[in-house]
Amino acid sequence: MDRQRRRLGQIKRWLDLEFPTSVPIRLWVGRMPQGYRDCLGTYHPPEGASDAIIRVARVSEDVYLGGYRLPISQQIDVLAHEWAHALADPAGEGAMRRNGGHTVWQFYPQLGRIEVAMGMALEGVLKRRE
Repeated sequence: MDRQRRRLGQIKRWLDLEFPTSVPIRLWVGRMPQGYRDCLGTYHPPEGASDAIIRVARVSEDVYLGGYRLPISQQIDVLAHEWAHALADPAGEGAMRRNGGHTVWQFYPQLGRIEVAMGMALEGVLKRRE
């Protein structure tokens, strides 16, 4: 496990404590599956007995740039974005609608709460010790 993946795991554990979801979430970091190559991240609700999954791309598949490894700051933003989906719509029902689950009354308030708290935590409990 590389340094970036460990850092995302640390932030995922913090999100679990500070913004618990109604369903368990597994974090997956790597190359996005074929149908999601244009996405930097996705939230997949639980199916059957499995946990929900948040996928975060390790590499951008941007064809114009030839692909590049995503910086950790962008991966953290993607994780926060997808976590907000898990809070606002754990069943993933909004993803099929025109707005893709990005609603003013559910999604964005959750994302705002996460971003404010994470900004403070990155200066405090989540501050890197280098």
